Amino acid sequence: MSILALVAVLAQLQVVSNAPTGEACVKMTALVAGQTAPCAGILWSEDQTRAAVICKDVSLPTLEAELKLVRNIADIRERQHRVEVNSRNVVIKQMIDNWPKPVNADAWQIVASVLGGVITGAAAAIFLM
Repeated sequence: MSILALVAVLAQLQVVSNAPTGEACVKMTALVAGQTAPCAGILWSEDQTRAAVICKDVSLPTLEAELKLVRNIADIRERQHRVEVNSRNVVIKQMIDNWPKPVNADAWQIVASVLGGVITGAAAAIFLM
């Protein structure tokens, strides 16, 4: 029985207002159909009582078990996401560690650059003449 069924049962309750004494009922009393209530209170049938007991004894533990299951699933998904993030962080760190690092220029690289510039300049001057 769901919470909505319990609300429906509670909505069917009838308040007894035509009791002869107007006093509030302090204990449960069974009434026969057509009998005047000895006190003011809520009329609650045996079927409604059974429904409420079933709701308390069956539905509530079922809902608690479902809630526990949903929480466990959420915890598992959270751990899964943490593993994914950690593995991505490891891959990123490996990529950064393996990235080519700048090399200090040796003397031959400087000479080659200057010589290349001179040759290119000379070739351009000859071409433009």
